[in-house]
Amino acid sequence: LERWAIMGRKSVIQRWRDRGAKVRDPNQRLIDEGIGIAGQLAPAVGPMAVNGVQVLPFARPGVEFRVPQNLREQAEKKLPDKETDDLEQEPPRAQENLSVAERIEAVLANKQDQNIELVLGESKNGQRFRGALALLQSFPVEVALDEKWQGTVSDFSRTTESRSLPISKIELDSITLDSEWAGVLKKQPLEAITISNCELADDIAADSTVLPSSVVALTIKNSQQAGKLINRLISDSSKVYRFGLSNCRLDSSAFAAIQKMNVMSLELEDMDLTKKHFDRLKVLPKLRQLNLSRCRFSTTDFRAFEAALRGRVRLDFTAKAFLGVRGNTAPLVFGPNLELNRRDDGAAGRGRDCLITEVVPGSAADDAGVKSGDVIVAIGQQAVVDFSDLRVLIAQYGVGDEIAIWVQRDGKKLALKTTLGDFTDAE
Repeated sequence: LERWAIMGRKSVIQRWRDRGAKVRDPNQRLIDEGIGIAGQLAPAVGPMAVNGVQVLPFARPGVEFRVPQNLREQAEKKLPDKETDDLEQEPPRAQENLSVAERIEAVLANKQDQNIELVLGESKNGQRFRGALALLQSFPVEVALDEKWQGTVSDFSRTTESRSLPISKIELDSITLDSEWAGVLKKQPLEAITISNCELADDIAADSTVLPSSVVALTIKNSQQAGKLINRLISDSSKVYRFGLSNCRLDSSAFAAIQKMNVMSLELEDMDLTKKHFDRLKVLPKLRQLNLSRCRFSTTDFRAFEAALRGRVRLDFTAKAFLGVRGNTAPLVFGPNLELNRRDDGAAGRGRDCLITEVVPGSAADDAGVKSGDVIVAIGQQAVVDFSDLRVLIAQYGVGDEIAIWVQRDGKKLALKTTLGDFTDAE
């Protein structure tokens, strides 16, 4: 039973891959190990019923199917040479006394359009084979389509292809989204979707949307009409709480669409942000996490934005660019109880500079010639007020970008250049 279901699952995935799709099966390891419908996908729960099939954690269900009496009788006796039943079409072992299991396997192997449910009948507990098959086939996959895709929309239609698989995550690149795509996507249990370089066809009705209500994560890349795309992709009642924009135009229509979604987690990548943008981000009512990756902005505007949030929103940076230094605010100012005052107000001529205390060997900073004891005063054309500014500025670049580092050393200002590396390569 598991073999038949797994073969069907793998054949669908292979067909998609043959036509240029990139397919990831999150449950591949479990399926390869033969777990299948054994219930080990939910080890923390007790017995449960999925699609009418009883599944026990950490143990195989032990489903034994009754075989219709006419098939059992024919399977347990030697068939005559001129047998006219459908079972005649099996391989040369037709004259041997096959077991019931062998007979069923032969029928399924030679009759791909065979009505499996009629062959296997129902289990001793009255469970149908269709439910058991549907359980294994219900595990969703993740699909990515780009310009290499040679198939058609119908390849993903769950109505025309009875052995198609559900899709939980899909990435579409350079695809024209028309009414046919909308019809297919709405029937998928999508949770996350990424739209890149995609356009909307004119045949999509103005009062309809493209994506199902199950989508909770949406990312749009390389679009100058992000606001229009958002409004046509999802409905006003959408539950999208994770949203991303990459290399898009962030205008008033885009902000209005984002506000409609009540986004809790927002990621902006490779975009230019001004004070006006930060002012609009401040008023998003449910925003709790903001991730800025390779976004360019003034550190002055960012500091004002950070102060206005008062800790309400978690600010993060995911760019992998790595400079390779550790540091402190300088000069180090100690209070009466020897507490370290990292942000001095500048009294008595003291500044809030970025003092480097350690340089990672082999890093971009090491290659540039940055030394422990240097004070970094600027990155490119932007001044560095303290070490937190340095972190924000480096996050505006990507791996492989060349930057200019201005340092203060022994009363002299030096200009250094380096190429940023990847933080995953650092010791």
